Amino acid sequence: MAPSDHEAGAASVAAIALIVSAVAILPVAGAVSAWSMARSEAAMIADLAALAAARSSACSAAQQVARLHRSTLAECAFDGTDVEVAVTVTTASAWMPTVTRRARSGY
Repeated sequence: MAPSDHEAGAASVAAIALIVSAVAILPVAGAVSAWSMARSEAAMIADLAALAAARSSACSAAQQVARLHRSTLAECAFDGTDVEVAVTVTTASAWMPTVTRRARSGY
């Protein structure tokens, strides 16, 4: 059974729409993936910085850990033997926000 005249080319139009949709979604998915990885990285660096500061009883150790991991120590505060740090990581994409994660440690 042959397609009627009003259905001719419908598959081509649908295929083009699918390709355009996929191409439009890929950059967004990549940006979300980069932001998610930056969050994980910031959390890991914050944990390491908090452990270093708690062990040495100095925020300078947390600062050094953050610097070695190409991030910024945004905050470091001691509460007795506990320390809370905040680390900021810039994302790979210029239009995505920076990511700040906190961690707490103590002996």
